[in-house]
Amino acid sequence: MSAAPAMPLFLDAYLADTTHLCTEEHGAYLLLLMAMWRRNGSVPNDDKDLARIVGVSPSKWRKIKDRILPFLTIEGDEISQKRLRKEWDFVQGKRRRNEENGRLGGRPRGNKNNGLQIANGYSAQNPNESTHTHTQSQEKASAFSGRASAQKKSSRIDRILEGFAND
Repeated sequence: MSAAPAMPLFLDAYLADTTHLCTEEHGAYLLLLMAMWRRNGSVPNDDKDLARIVGVSPSKWRKIKDRILPFLTIEGDEISQKRLRKEWDFVQGKRRRNEENGRLGGRPRGNKNNGLQIANGYSAQNPNESTHTHTQSQEKASAFSGRASAQKKSSRIDRILEGFAND
């Protein structure tokens, strides 16, 4: 598997730059970009290898390469593409940072929320736990207290209304 299995493709930029290419040239260019991504951002600058990557004969590659090479950057014996190299470097930097953070474990030390033990909005450790305390007036038995339906806790509105009635 590649060090980065997903390659970003900015379709608007790609289409804006390549509208003059024929279908075969589009395919060749995209296959080169994908091969560069799988090979850490570049491929060898060798016509036989490039023809093999693109899936055409060396003679066919020599005919279409002049239309594709303007998009590419030749760096010694390697060929890359400017935007692909930028994205490759960004993704690799992000992977390294994530790896380092994963080794540290837990919350990052510089996080201003490190001291928080529970999520905002909860006053109890268990968000499903009630934080209300029952008073004697809330626990008074009613005429229906023996029934199963009466065993249910009163709603918040009932508790508020009981509070007014007891004042």
